[in-house]
Amino acid sequence: LQVGDQAGYEAGHIPGARLLALADIAALPEGRDPLFLEMPPPARLHRQLTALGVTDRSTIVVVPTRDGIQSATRVVFTLDAAGLGARTRLLEGGTAAWTAAGGALSR
Repeated sequence: LQVGDQAGYEAGHIPGARLLALADIAALPEGRDPLFLEMPPPARLHRQLTALGVTDRSTIVVVPTRDGIQSATRVVFTLDAAGLGARTRLLEGGTAAWTAAGGALSR
């Protein structure tokens, strides 16, 4: 799961990565500060993850992008809360480290 925006994803992503915006798996309570995020209802989170192809048997690699590590670690936290923590990995260094190690990007 590449965490970021559409423009960043289209600029280049690890082959097979699916785009995930933090807002896709977070809830913004009405009337609250837009920086305040809550866990979405379990049924909504399940729908979002299923739409991305995530199942209870998936190994999930969360890829930080230029948007920063904060959003990616929030995704890891959310996946852990959903019971997927043991199957979740954070790609250290994100797409920058991937390309520095010779990995190709898809567009």
